[in-house]
Parts: sequence; C-alpha cells; structure tokens
Amino acid sequence: MPSSADKVLQYLEEIHALETQLASTLTAHIAMTPRSAYRDILERHRYETRTQAQRIEQRLTELGRSSSLLHVVYGTAQDAIGQGISLVLAPLNLIRGTGGEEKLLKNARDEAASEALEIASYDALEAVAEAVDDPKTAVLAREHRTQEETFLADLRDLIPGLATDVVDAEVEGHPHYDPMTTGAVDTVRGAARKVTATARSLRGQTESAGDQTHAAGGAMAVETTADADDTVVAAAPKAPVDAQVDGEGRPATAELDDDLAIADYDSLSVEQILPKLKTLSAEELAAVDGYERGGRGRKRVLNRIAALRSKKVDAQLAKL
Repeated sequence: MPSSADKVLQYLEEIHALETQLASTLTAHIAMTPRSAYRDILERHRYETRTQAQRIEQRLTELGRSSSLLHVVYGTAQDAIGQGISLVLAPLNLIRGTGGEEKLLKNARDEAASEALEIASYDALEAVAEAVDDPKTAVLAREHRTQEETFLADLRDLIPGLATDVVDAEVEGHPHYDPMTTGAVDTVRGAARKVTATARSLRGQTESAGDQTHAAGGAMAVETTADADDTVVAAAPKAPVDAQVDGEGRPATAELDDDLAIADYDSLSVEQILPKLKTLSAEELAAVDGYERGGRGRKRVLNRIAALRSKKVDAQLAKL
C-alpha cells in the first residue's frame, strides 16, 4: 500500500509530465503565430509553464523522489502520458485546414483543452495534498491552478476573434495571417540583429582603440545606461522606442497594455516601472512578465519580476 508521500509524488509526477510536454507544444505554437494579443498570452504562459515545471521538480526533490524506485516508475509512466497528448492530437494536426487563420484557431482550441486537463489535475493535487496534511504542495497547486485559469480565460476571450478571422480569410477572401511576422521569423530576425549589433560594437571598440593609439580621428560614441543589461550601441540604426530592447524584441501589443495593472506601461521607463512592481499581486506580476517578454524584454524588469514572484511564494510557504 502506498504511503501518503507516495500518493502526492504520483500526482506531482503526472502534472510535471503535462507541464513539460505543454511547454514544448506552446513553443511550437508560438513559432507559427504572428505578432498579436494571442501570441502575447502564449509567450506569457510558456514562461509560466516552464517556471511551474521547475517548482514541481523542486518539490519532488524535497519529498525524496530520487530515493525511491517507485517514483522512477511513476516518472516513466507519466512521461508517457505527456507524450500521449501529442499522439492523440497528431491525427487532428493533419486536418487543421488550409489557411494560417484556421491553424491558429485549432491551436487555441487544443490549448484550451489542455488547460482544462491541467486545472483538473491541480484540483486533484490540492485535494490529495490537503488530505495527507501537505500544505506546501497544496499552496503550489493553488498558485499554479490560478495561472492556468487566467490563461484559459484569456484564451477563451480571443477564440471568437480567431474564428472570425477564419471566416474573413476562407469565406470572404480577406486573409489576415502574415507568415513573415510569426514567432519563428521574429526569432531569426532577432538573432541576426544581435549579431549585427555585436559586430558594430566590436568594430567601434577597435576603431576607438586605434584612434587612441595614433592620436587621430574621433572615437565612436557609445551610449550606455547605468545598467549593463540595458546597453544600446549608438552606432546601430535607431529603432522605434518600443523596439529598443535587449535583443531588440518586437513591439509590445497595445491591447494588452490596456489590461496591465500598471497604467500607461509602454510610456514608462525602466526606473519608473521597477518601484511599481512591488505593489502587484502574483497574478498581476505574471501578466506584466508575459507582456514584457513578448515586447521589450528588458532584463532588469524581468529579473525584478522573477525575484518578487519568488518572494511571494516563499512568503506563503513560510506561513505554513
């Protein structure tokens, strides 16, 4: 007969397999999704999903997963569950429609189904943890479930618009899907811009050193901020304000800016944003994190959010 700890470990293993598989699925969906409010929430939730998987791994370690052969068996079996999700959806992927709009709609539908499964799994984990007097696991389950519920609600709000896009494209003959703005294309462009910026920076440093050695010419101007994470090379072409970011990410989406807990987020500097983050709830921090990652991607903002979210969870657990 399994012990109470064994039962909690079993449910944690199941959810870990789901989170790991769904993180991969979200990455694939982001790659084919053009810049939009839909892609913003996908990127936000991919970060949340990866973070959840890491926290579950930590909790599994705390409960002694590695010390028991039984839990190795659990892990192998639940990895198969995660892979099974992809196998079940594989036949559906073959009939996703002819246009990009319909592929996005069906991706969103599958994501909604996966979220329902995760929410139910966290319901079960919380109940089991409470039944065996494991408050730390119960807190973890509640926080993760809240993130899943938020993503599912946001996703459902967007599905009618995705469906309308299908009608516009395939019935009315007015397609919206732009393959040149998908996540995959933006990733390639971002990598190319990084290489170009690095090359320009190195060339500038070489020219500056040569000028100093020979006492001739003017040194290349390099404009830096107080934090190395926000360095901008002046020699590079000036990007629009909302694109001058670490890695030169894509512009942020106005629709989500209106929904953030920080008013006029896009108009604020890093120094203005940082103190405001302290006042936000864990859910509001998650929303800002996803928005920032989908837009400017400033490291100081993202690092502060990660630290604050971790402190909030730790504070909850410390009360137990």
